[in-house]
Amino acid sequence: MIRYRDTGAPGSEICPGRWFDENLVEGIRSFRCQFGFFRFGAIRKYGDILRQLAASGGTVNIVLGSNATDPLTVQDAKELVRLFSEGDAAHLTTVALGNALFHPKVAHIVRADGTARAIVGSANMTEQALGTHIEAWVELESGVALADQALSDIATAVDRWHTVTENGVYQIRTEADIESLLSQGIIIDAATRRARAAASSAGRSGASGRGSRRARWRPPVVTEDSPPEGEGETPAIPEAPDAAATAVGRIVLRWSKRLSKSDVNKNAKNIRNLMSLTKADLIDDLDYFRNEFFPEVAWRSVPISGHPSEIADVVFSVKVPRKKTRRFTLEVVHAPHRESGQHNYHTSIRWGPLAGELKKARGTGYTGYWAVLEKHDTGEYSLTITADEPARKFIG
Repeated sequence: MIRYRDTGAPGSEICPGRWFDENLVEGIRSFRCQFGFFRFGAIRKYGDILRQLAASGGTVNIVLGSNATDPLTVQDAKELVRLFSEGDAAHLTTVALGNALFHPKVAHIVRADGTARAIVGSANMTEQALGTHIEAWVELESGVALADQALSDIATAVDRWHTVTENGVYQIRTEADIESLLSQGIIIDAATRRARAAASSAGRSGASGRGSRRARWRPPVVTEDSPPEGEGETPAIPEAPDAAATAVGRIVLRWSKRLSKSDVNKNAKNIRNLMSLTKADLIDDLDYFRNEFFPEVAWRSVPISGHPSEIADVVFSVKVPRKKTRRFTLEVVHAPHRESGQHNYHTSIRWGPLAGELKKARGTGYTGYWAVLEKHDTGEYSLTITADEPARKFIG
């Protein structure tokens, strides 16, 4: 079988991520891929499957670019090495060239029944490419002579890389190899990648008229138990670099609310460490924030107080009175079970590293101030606490 697919078709639910959901499943015999650009978040949901495959002696060959425009990160490389630590037939290779990009987008899988399948197209192994971007690709399945030959050629091409020792090709077997590549500047730290991305965004002018696109696939993270909201302060997540801390681009969505004592950790009887995103008189849909404000972020499924919920780590440009604008990664929590408790919200933002700062503010702190949440057409988010009521409380 040879089939062309394209996410540009209106109303279509197909996307590369759904191909991986259907084929990268328990019991597969091998997994091979080569991608120019990579985010571990795109493959995280398949981590247990790949770990079991490697531990059982199955073939796992992954080749990734570390291109100067967007290098592989230390963190992503370490996550992969940990998956394959028990596999003698598992290999991770990175290609870094000075005068060219490593640019293929190919995955090859042999299923439990021995049939082979592959995807060859425009999508890299990133969350956005698998579920949101407009991508085009060809799917191959064994059983037809032309497809069988192409599938064999794909497997051979990917396998070749783990035997290569030429300049610009690096075999990664241990975390020591990763540290060596970092010291050489072949790969970078995730914080450096974020700073580069922020600087790049700051250099672009926001273009009016840009549209948006609904995600067709989301990469849930391996489920972990999460403490119920309000029970203890969320562990601090380090600030992102100060460079380009202010979000740029045109504001496409805005929401605001007047902060209560509970919102800013000044209710001694109920320190929640979160701000509820209430519908109030502005929004009728309790799921508005999950589906409209934050649809493209990487949500992961977690239980909260025994109920199915979702959490996403979102980078915000945060401005608090009398402080410079800073970038923080805050958890956005979507917990629909709150409605049964007569709450008027499903979604909240955990203050995380800001919780202590808000609690220590003098007197009633920022009670009565306004929180202004904004989404920009660059995909960035900002959160401002201000004494001034916003002229337009709601956009979008």
